[in-house]
Order: sequence, then C-alpha cells, then structure tokens
Amino acid sequence: MKPQSLYLRILALPLGLLLYIGGWKRRILRENVQRCGIRQPFFRLRFCTHAALDFVRLTHGRYGQTIRTRPQDAEKLKKLKSAPAVFLTAHFHHWELMGAWMTAQGIGLLSAARPMAHQYAQRLLIRMRSRLGLATVSDRIPRRALHHLEHGGCFGMLWDQRAQASSVRAAFFDQPLGVDPLPLFLLRHRSVEVWFGTLLPDGTFRLLLLAAPTASPSVSLTPARLARRYHRVLEVLIRMHPTWWYGMAHRRFLESPPLKSLAGVSRETSAGTGDGWRENSRTVSRETKISPELESRSAPP
Repeated sequence: MKPQSLYLRILALPLGLLLYIGGWKRRILRENVQRCGIRQPFFRLRFCTHAALDFVRLTHGRYGQTIRTRPQDAEKLKKLKSAPAVFLTAHFHHWELMGAWMTAQGIGLLSAARPMAHQYAQRLLIRMRSRLGLATVSDRIPRRALHHLEHGGCFGMLWDQRAQASSVRAAFFDQPLGVDPLPLFLLRHRSVEVWFGTLLPDGTFRLLLLAAPTASPSVSLTPARLARRYHRVLEVLIRMHPTWWYGMAHRRFLESPPLKSLAGVSRETSAGTGDGWRENSRTVSRETKISPELESRSAPP
C-alpha cells in the first residue's frame, strides 16, 4: 500500500467510526440491504468506513493510489476521446475522482449534477469540483448536454437516482423503478454510443458499451431496454462490491411497496456474493453480455 493511501485511510478511520456509532443512515441502509438481498458481515461498519474514506479523498483532492485500465478498456477510452458519447455511471465508489481522471486522460467530459439542498454544502462541493478540474452543470441540463454532444464531447451522469415521476420504468432488484429520462431524450436527438463506466475499489477503471448507434429500424433501442441493460450491470456490480455503492444510503426504493421479505435479484442477474469479482458470479443477460466486461479477480482493500 502506498504511503499516501495509508495516510488517507488513517485520516478516514475516526470519521468512519463516528458515522457508525452515531447510527448514520441506519434504518435506510437496513431496508435497502434487505431489498437488494445483500448478506455480508459487518455491512454497515464497512459501508461507513468506505464512505468516510472517499469523503476524505474528495476533500484532499487525491485518490491515493494509481488508477489503471486493462488493454481492452484503454482502447475504449480512445473512442471516448474521439467521438461524442453518453457516459452513465452510478453512486459507486469515487465517481468524482474518476471524472477528474477521465478529464486528465483527454476526455471532454461534462457532467450533470443535482444541486445540494444546503447552499453552503453546494458552494463547498463546487469549489472541490473546480479544484479537480470537473465541468458540471445543474441548470438547463438538456440544452447544455445536447450542445456538448454536438461539439464532440462526452456527457456523463449518475443514472441510479430516484425519478418517481418518470414514465420510463425498469426492474432493479426485481422492483420496477422510475429512471431519469434524460439519456433517452439525448439519444432521440443525437445518435451516439452509450457507455457504462466505473472505478473499482482496487483502482481499476472499467468500461462497458451499453448501446451503439444502429441504422437498422428493426433493432430499436427503447428507453426501457437501455434502462434494463444499465440495471443489469449495476446489479452485478453491487453484488460484488455492496459496501461501495452509496446508493444504499439513498431512498431509491421509496415508491416501492412496503418490504415484506428479502428481495431477490433480477432473473438475468446471478446472485454472487462477496467483495470480489468471482467466476461463479458471471452473468449473461438476454441483451447485454456482462461477464466478459466485468471479469476481474482483484478484491478491494
């Protein structure tokens, strides 16, 4: 472990313990863990520890370890540099520093970000993003996103946020949830590739192509189909690294029926457990071959 990484972990330890002892998000975490069918010892303690570490990383503007890519993902990065694209990620691990790293690689990334409720916290977050070199927008998002794609840029967003009023719905851990229609709006106006990207806890950046432009009218990408593909990949990711998905602390399932029993995973998603990618956790969806893209034996620290 690098000295810088060890230093950040030592700084984060008291904060993680404070969050755990203080009962931060205790009820929401318990319910979401049940809905996702996650069974992992000391889940809340590990979740609070990881959240504290990533917060310390953000305040220091440093990840503390080397971000690397596989050769096949390095080739995909070249596409993001040379052609407009929609980049979908999630509240998983450190998406802020991942975006800063992508920008440093020469990707013209513009991200959408919901403003925080508290003005002081919002101003602080804006300063942190500015220090990282991140370009984000919080108003007139559709217009700005289309303009960015038109000029060959990459538009990114967290797509695992609650969108209760949306007419586009897709199953997530066997529960139909609304999804933000923004990516589908953009695809109606711009024919571009759609990527899922994430930073794994061991520092590996991974990319998966969710959809590519097609000239054939018989192969149409419906909003629900794209949302299902996204959720399939995200379910696998959460099963493998559940304590790094900060959506567990959100009210993602707020509009769902009251919890009656432990939720299973989607029919097309394997119920792998643990904190590392494993062979028995491979999944092949009807629409998206997930396993070749998410194959890795590296376990997070």
